Amino acid sequence: MSQFTPINIPEENNLPLVIHFTRTSPTFSRQARIEALEVLIDRCSRAIETCLEATDAALATIDEGDKHRASLNKIRADLPADVHRNLAEMTDAVRARGREELEVIGSNLRTLMSCKREAQQGLAETRRTA
Repeated sequence: MSQFTPINIPEENNLPLVIHFTRTSPTFSRQARIEALEVLIDRCSRAIETCLEATDAALATIDEGDKHRASLNKIRADLPADVHRNLAEMTDAVRARGREELEVIGSNLRTLMSCKREAQQGLAETRRTA
């Protein structure tokens, strides 16, 4: 029977601290540490998948903005200057939002990948010790 007490997995921004605590805390039994690290690795994997899905959505936003901008440039001569400028600003804002989302996603992915590696290393170390 397992001695593992489920822990509440926090949001991704607390994962490095939780993983470090799990790896180093003397209060965990060996089996509890293994199970907790397995849960944390799974949590990181699921969060990475979510980030990848969000990346697709952000890229689609940028692509849509690019298409709108290209269409807008084709009809530029048919629009009053102020209308074209307003539409161009809105389109550029959509593209910028997509790029900002990609920056945040990239940062989250780097953190999650680092957390997952640390948890995997901790799991390997824990399994090696008797």
